[in-house]
Amino acid sequence: MIGPTNARGGGGGLNLKVVGGTTQPTNPRENTIWVNTATAITGYVLSPTQPQTGTEGLVWLKTADTGVEINVGRKNAVLLHLAMSQVYSGGGWKTVKGYVYKSSAWIQFGFLALYKDGIFSVGHTEKVVRGSIKYADTYYTAITNGGDPGEAYVVFGPLSLNGCNAVTMRAKFIAPSTNTKFAIMVAKVATATRNNVELKTEVNITDKAENTISLDISTLGSGMWYVYAGINTGGGSWQDKRTVNVMEVGLK
Repeated sequence: MIGPTNARGGGGGLNLKVVGGTTQPTNPRENTIWVNTATAITGYVLSPTQPQTGTEGLVWLKTADTGVEINVGRKNAVLLHLAMSQVYSGGGWKTVKGYVYKSSAWIQFGFLALYKDGIFSVGHTEKVVRGSIKYADTYYTAITNGGDPGEAYVVFGPLSLNGCNAVTMRAKFIAPSTNTKFAIMVAKVATATRNNVELKTEVNITDKAENTISLDISTLGSGMWYVYAGINTGGGSWQDKRTVNVMEVGLK
């Protein structure tokens, strides 16, 4: 099994093929990786970390301990997990949608679901103030304790957000019955507060339906960033315990 790995060009004899273009390839073979980009691909890197330098058309396929699993061995099983895809274009790394042809179907791995249905595609930590994060099979739960203002975020990154226009979070209010703030923030560090982030949105949710909120990041500068997704509560009627299940955090 391969967890994180490093390979360039032809992948050192691995059974996979990387192609580009904005139209889904026809008649693909097993383990064809399609990177949805108009940039002409000149090579690729399989690595858990972003290459320090890039050249026009180089594709970075992020490998991790979780993600879409494929067997790239030619004789013996060699398992690889694909988590995200970026292409170097115009002097910087841009996140693009990635797909792999597996078991006669295209499976998306790089559409930038940072978290979906229990699977993390990038590294993550937690930022909690008078609260907690708990993990289930298909969601994580953000909880604030009540009695005082609280925060409970999963923090994704560091990652490049070049080429992305928005961060989204799909979540559902569990308890109590009304009023809590779903929140998304973007910052340069993983330990930021609500007052020193680059961008943020806080949406007051008043029902128990599944809701999706979005943060516009189209004006965000280049570099590496941390994405916060969870809840915050504080002041007046917000002092009760709050519980929210988060099913998906993604980039557009």
